[in-house]
Amino acid sequence: MLLRIIRTALVVLGCSPLVALSATQQEAQTLAEKATSYVEAHGLEQARQTMHDKAGGFIDGELYVFVLDFEGETLIHGGNPKLVGRNLSAMKDPSGNYFVKNMAKTATTAGTGWVKYMWKHPQTNKLTPKSSYVSRIPSMDAYVGVGVYD
Repeated sequence: MLLRIIRTALVVLGCSPLVALSATQQEAQTLAEKATSYVEAHGLEQARQTMHDKAGGFIDGELYVFVLDFEGETLIHGGNPKLVGRNLSAMKDPSGNYFVKNMAKTATTAGTGWVKYMWKHPQTNKLTPKSSYVSRIPSMDAYVGVGVYD
């Protein structure tokens, strides 16, 4: 919420919020860990309602939570709720990196970690390096992810 207020103030003052203030990896990791705990405590259905709600505390500027199962099916997507129910396992970036499969592999083997890939930035429309922190949900064959543009 604070980031959104600061970004809005920067726009009003004539500064680019993208250049002046971007989400950090630490913020993404913290949000992913918070979301993992929330899913564990409240269940998938309640988490979906909360994480799709812009006032639910899991969407902040460019940061949002997504949850996928290990097969690649989207269970929650704060950035685009229309993706719920879609299997994204075949997604790859322009270099051929199957980043959704890599996220599942990271979550299953390490439990948590960062996955790097290229993605079109929504504000600049340019292909930009992106890193997503993933965290396995202990009670499910699924993981939480939150990404930031590098």
